[in-house]
Amino acid sequence: MPDTNARKTAIITGSNSGIGLGIAHALAGAGHNIVINSFTERDEDHALAATIAKEHGVSVIYISADMSKADDCRALIAKSV
Repeated sequence: MPDTNARKTAIITGSNSGIGLGIAHALAGAGHNIVINSFTERDEDHALAATIAKEHGVSVIYISADMSKADDCRALIAKSV
């Protein structure tokens, strides 16, 4: 299995449910590291990231950010690299 640090990382906003969550699973299943995001900060959000990571064998983190706020967007990108 390739080194998880050498993989590309996908940031999927609005990804703790619905279409965003489906995209996160698809990209993780294709072997990409994932950053999932929504504006909430709950234990369930971080547990979801851990579940996706375990299921697909990739690195997955959850970062809370409100995409309507420029500072949150910049922080999301900075924390993702």
